[in-house]
Amino acid sequence: MKLYCKTIAIMLLLCSCNTKKKGDLKSIIYPVENGYGYKITHNNKILINQAHIPSIEGNKVFCDSIDAAKTASFVKELIKSKKSPTITKADLTALNIKTKC
Repeated sequence: MKLYCKTIAIMLLLCSCNTKKKGDLKSIIYPVENGYGYKITHNNKILINQAHIPSIEGNKVFCDSIDAAKTASFVKELIKSKKSPTITKADLTALNIKTKC
């Protein structure tokens, strides 16, 4: 019985020491000329740096930080779901992203 209790105590100790949280996905909204862009990071490494609205012809920027944040959040969810972080025009429409400032 004592050996069993010691084993449980050691296992609990090991488990409690191994609770270091794996890095979270984070989004950073940043200003660019005439608008905003976003970065998606994981463990302080840049995974995506999007200075322009994806899927839109030309180099159009997000009109405001809210649109950049909505798109970044959508991309983070795609990554968490292990899906391709590709944004379509339909996604932008569903998110109500303004493409003309």
